[in-house]
Amino acid sequence: MSSVVKMSSFVSENYAWSYMTGCLPMPSSVAERYGNSIPDRVMVVLPNGALWSGDYMRDRNCIEGLDNMYEFYDIEPYHLFTVKYNGGSFFAVQMYNTYGVEIDYPVEPIPRKERNFSRYNGGWVNEAYYLSSDFHIDKLCAQFTYNCYNSGKGAYDLVISRSHLKGNFYTKVLSRNACSQLGLNESMNWVEIGYRNLFWKIKLKWSNGKVWLNRKWNEFTKAGQLCHGDICVFQKTSNCQKFEVCVFEKINVNNFNRTGLGEGKSIMSWLKVMSNDTILSGELEIPRVFVDKFGESLGESVHLLIPDGGEVCVHFCGFRSYLYGLNKLIAKYSVSENYVLFFDYVGNSHFYVSIYNNNCMDIFDELSVKVLLEDVLLQPKCPIVVLSDDSVDEDEVSALNTLTIDQNEILEGRANSLGMQEIVDNNNSEIVESMQAVNVEGDYFNSFAVNLSRSHVDQKGHGVYLSPQIWNVYKKWSKRTVVTLLCGEQSWKVVVQREKKKCRFGRGWDNFTLQKQLVQGQRVEFIYRNNKTFEVDVSP
Repeated sequence: MSSVVKMSSFVSENYAWSYMTGCLPMPSSVAERYGNSIPDRVMVVLPNGALWSGDYMRDRNCIEGLDNMYEFYDIEPYHLFTVKYNGGSFFAVQMYNTYGVEIDYPVEPIPRKERNFSRYNGGWVNEAYYLSSDFHIDKLCAQFTYNCYNSGKGAYDLVISRSHLKGNFYTKVLSRNACSQLGLNESMNWVEIGYRNLFWKIKLKWSNGKVWLNRKWNEFTKAGQLCHGDICVFQKTSNCQKFEVCVFEKINVNNFNRTGLGEGKSIMSWLKVMSNDTILSGELEIPRVFVDKFGESLGESVHLLIPDGGEVCVHFCGFRSYLYGLNKLIAKYSVSENYVLFFDYVGNSHFYVSIYNNNCMDIFDELSVKVLLEDVLLQPKCPIVVLSDDSVDEDEVSALNTLTIDQNEILEGRANSLGMQEIVDNNNSEIVESMQAVNVEGDYFNSFAVNLSRSHVDQKGHGVYLSPQIWNVYKKWSKRTVVTLLCGEQSWKVVVQREKKKCRFGRGWDNFTLQKQLVQGQRVEFIYRNNKTFEVDVSP
């Protein structure tokens, strides 16, 4: 039987207590059906095979004594667990972070500040909980809400650079394009920026259409422990001068299960908590971390494989990272608000979908015949997606993604028998002189700027070469990849031309320069956001 345990998700006070005490609560139905057969000493089994022991407390219907496990994997409030009781003393557990994706399971503990546990009211209490600020807890809540609950709330992505963290009395943070997207103008002399409940009121200083934020911005960055490379997603609220922020931390955003651990999975799984808006619209936004890493492997048609043997076809919009057409699934399985859906990617635009109800139970538990994830993966023709490494050439990855691999090779860890070899491209492409690329805001690797030359704006299709410093952005693109340029409230579709490590804006670039009336000598800044989209800021 299966159950899902929501740790520090919707009712923060109750679930924060679980985090503090090293406790893993069970749904009441588990105690009712299996409580008498569960031994006092139990084992928690993680997808990488690691075992952690704990004590099953019948009176409180929970597993206690898991504080060392929480410490090892850096588990915090608003992480979410799935728990499968396999009978006897064994519980299989998977962990999901505040970005809505399954965490990585390292063999060494994740370094962080020391935690000391002491006895309190019959349980072990993590003293670090009292030392962590309310702002940090609120920040985690905002991450969970944005990635796992809300859909389509992002209005602007701010990439934190070192210049934003210098601690000046007034700091240049928002560009003109940012102000335009957020609806800020010179009539406004303040904004409020925060997470879910805690906000900072920051005074604005305007000059020639540009804006600076006063020292309250510095308090905001220090309280949230923002770092160079973090991305702050601004979300509009009912107050036009108040913005809720979700932070994607550069140091943590890659902490997901990319190695295929757990039941032979080839790619990480992700979750979504169903909101009332999602129920009514049948539209669901895929968490950004998944889309940023693997969104390009999804086609326009996506197939959802259901444990009862059913299959639902929906549509994927790469521009918005949305799945459309979930109404049939919602109606058939009576999906309600706060149901939790887990998506395991099994390749070729196919997801295996598990559904958990408001009682935290798998709705397919009572099926006499149930299609399990491992059943899907062990099918001879199951399309497995091979994860790419940054050092692997794009053409090799594309070829591997089209292979049909015997799943037993993956399960037994013998993928090397397929003859896969790392390909290193030693062809050092020349820097195009006309590009004149310069760093934007320090050394942030997803942005660059170009001082326009005559060839860039001569309407002869010369285009603009992308800086090699954003190779990690365009290395997976093809010769005909379509990207979006956002400038103000307008957007343009542009086809890129790529050859080896060179990439330039091609068809559509001349139309952009013509409509924006760009001329030689202007400076154009390109900031890559996600989903093949660049924000463009043009200087006079």
